[in-house]
Amino acid sequence: YCGDGELLHHIPEQLSKRERYTDKWQRRTHSLWRHRAWRASAFTGICNDLAAASTFV
Repeated sequence: YCGDGELLHHIPEQLSKRERYTDKWQRRTHSLWRHRAWRASAFTGICNDLAAASTFV
């Protein structure tokens, strides 16, 4: 979960993408796992990269 109602979805054999955390995903979510050293600030670079990439699509 990235915040603001979005999740970062990793699909095998595809690039990661942001998706809305809709009711569909909420029903299918069993648990959330994060590395013990995870920090919210670690998503800053990822979100910046995704935002930059989405301007080219």
